[in-house]
Formats: sequence, C-alpha cells, structure tokens
Amino acid sequence: MNNRNGKYLQKFLDDEEVIILNDGTPTRITPPSTTSAPDVALATTPVSIVTDFKVLNDAANSDHFPIYIDINNNEQTIKSIIKKKRI
Repeated sequence: MNNRNGKYLQKFLDDEEVIILNDGTPTRITPPSTTSAPDVALATTPVSIVTDFKVLNDAANSDHFPIYIDINNNEQTIKSIIKKKRI
C-alpha cells in the first residue's frame, strides 16, 4: 500500500486477521473495454480457508460483474480450523 489510508487499511486487516478474497479478476467494466477491480470481498482467516471467490461474466446491464462467494459449509472442517487457530 502506497499511501497513508492504504497503510492504515492494511494494518487493520492484519490486526483483525481479515483476508481479501479477490484474486485480481476485474469486477467492473467501463465501455468500451476498460476493466478494474474496485469491489472487494473480505473474510476472516478461518472462513477464507473454506471460501471460493469467483467473478461471474454476466454483468446484467450493470458496469459491475456479480461476485459469487461459495463457503464450504462443512461443519467439521470449520470446527477443525477454529480449533487449530486457538492452539
């Protein structure tokens, strides 16, 4: 992060153990074909481990693409992650 606000945000995310789920895929298109990724998805570290992040291709008359976040709701997996984190 190159500016003061970015450094503050990075420190907050690190302190709170929050992970950015985005993988660099553009989430917005500006005609004719300029793309960017202003939309950000966040999750706590334990949840991020069982999360899949995808940007869908159909903008449906919007300049933003839908973001699909799939959380593997396997209770045993999540309990195991939480237990390991407490150690």
